[in-house]
Amino acid sequence: MYYSDVRDDYVRFWDLDQSMSMRIGFWDERVNSVPEALARTDAFLAEEVGIRDTDYVLDVGCGVGGSAIRLAREYGCRVLGINVSPQQIGEARRNAKRHNVAHLVKFAVQDFHAIDLQDEQFDVVWAVESLSHSADQYLALREWTRLLKPGGRIIGADYFRSRDRFSASTEALRQTVLGGLCFHEFEYAQRFDCMLETLDLRQIQFFDVTHNVLPSSRRLNQMSWFGVALGGLLKRLGLRSESQNRLVRANRTQYEALSSGIHQYRIFAAQKPEYVSEFPNRTEGRAQSPSVNRQPVRDEHDTISI
Repeated sequence: MYYSDVRDDYVRFWDLDQSMSMRIGFWDERVNSVPEALARTDAFLAEEVGIRDTDYVLDVGCGVGGSAIRLAREYGCRVLGINVSPQQIGEARRNAKRHNVAHLVKFAVQDFHAIDLQDEQFDVVWAVESLSHSADQYLALREWTRLLKPGGRIIGADYFRSRDRFSASTEALRQTVLGGLCFHEFEYAQRFDCMLETLDLRQIQFFDVTHNVLPSSRRLNQMSWFGVALGGLLKRLGLRSESQNRLVRANRTQYEALSSGIHQYRIFAAQKPEYVSEFPNRTEGRAQSPSVNRQPVRDEHDTISI
């Protein structure tokens, strides 16, 4: 129901019909526009995880199929996209046909907490702004790990919160963002870092790329002011829904939360071991992009319960 109500806004602000993306865009030295930033998110993550044409990828929370279609088109890999929204799955299937990759990409209505598939089928699990829709992120991660082949990789990007608890005024601001964008919660970054290790994943990377998405966040903030000013009137005239007005208020507020450090945007990656002790828990000595901060989130003295 939410996405039916706000789809027109995603078409207007995200160019949904062309971008096939309902997420924030990633900016680096290769990007000059919002459409490029939206596509760059997929390209950057694909580079990070090393997508190959032989990979079978599970795209959890696939939206209208943008990532799955781009992966198939650019790399020639097979992709299964899953989502709980029949409307979005239908749109994803139409998009795959439109982009001539329906032979590589399939979509299914599935809950990513309990996926009706046998163990160890996929080379890669792909999760872009999916976990923030989950009421139990550890359960979701455990389910995705189950579906990975030995040596398979998880790659994702999502919002996280910088602290476990906030003041009442800051929490009110956060709830405007979560409610308007239909997120359940942004996990506490330090706790999420522990989750990855608890699942016995290896080659863990978890790094902050907030500065790479702030240009997109700022643009959403700027575009939202007109809607905030006229939202009440347009709703009374029957021209906008309450869901659309909440979305606009969230787009205005999300920039404050990101730019002030209340929320963060992070990339996470990990590998399922071939054998229990084959890999170290942290990646060391890897070449790094100069535009991305890859410092681990957790101090060695932190103790976080899951």
